[in-house]
Amino acid sequence: GRIPFLASRGIPGQGCPGTTDRSRVYISGQPDPNFGDDDAGIVYLPVSTPINDYWGGMRHGENVYAESLVAINAETGERIWHFQTVHHGIWDYDIASAPNLVDIAVDGRPIKAMAQISKTGFTYVFDRLTGEPVWPIEERPMPPSTVPGERLHPTQPIPTWPLPFEQIGITEEDLIDFTPELRAEAEQIASEYVIGPIFLIAILEIYESSPDVA
Repeated sequence: GRIPFLASRGIPGQGCPGTTDRSRVYISGQPDPNFGDDDAGIVYLPVSTPINDYWGGMRHGENVYAESLVAINAETGERIWHFQTVHHGIWDYDIASAPNLVDIAVDGRPIKAMAQISKTGFTYVFDRLTGEPVWPIEERPMPPSTVPGERLHPTQPIPTWPLPFEQIGITEEDLIDFTPELRAEAEQIASEYVIGPIFLIAILEIYESSPDVA
């Protein structure tokens, strides 16, 4: 019934790496359910997006441990392994659910695995003892931000398997085409936005206020 440790800030003995240019620490919460492997003595912590959720100009760098799954020793609180699902997140794609501990076999090899679903629509699957991905997770290039002061990470981790469980991104082919008129209207509306794959960059628009608007 005794809690062996209570980690309230950072990871014990690990500091807060991955944030550059500023000395301040930007907090990532851990509001989502924890899950543990009793036999291995490991607790898995899904960590949320750091503040501000949609702009990271004050927290340049990867923001390590944010939007990550962190495996810690249940007795000491020391980090065993971690995986960041989104680098320098500005999309509020934090891990919003507890991981699933599953025993699987891949090519005849038994694996004590952990499958973590996320807001991105991807499922990240690891050996839950070592943190090694069961299937490759590729760092794929992403476009830079055009917002002054923002520095997006040049790559994001994309699982190669399993396939996404929901639609990833949007293209013009996804616009409605019930009638030619509706299609034309949809294309006109979409032209005012940036559409494409996941991890789209934010855009900066300046609107002039109408004198009729209070």
